[in-house]
Amino acid sequence: MSRREGIEKDPDAKALVIKLDGLPLAISTAGAYMEHVTTSFAEYLRLYETSWLKLQRTSPRLSSYDGSLYTTWQVTFDRI
Repeated sequence: MSRREGIEKDPDAKALVIKLDGLPLAISTAGAYMEHVTTSFAEYLRLYETSWLKLQRTSPRLSSYDGSLYTTWQVTFDRI
């Protein structure tokens, strides 16, 4: 099985893409983080959920698009 086939069958990878509304920039940002930090889809999804909930408390009026991008950037920023 190739790496791509493994990713396509990973339920956490699918869940992450759904959470990111399929937005290419958000997916790319998440992928870059996971590659450089060497974390799993499940762990990134947990980090994303935590950051998303914090964003909802502080900026509830952001659109889904803005929220997805902000949240992926915030996960990276928190790591730095």
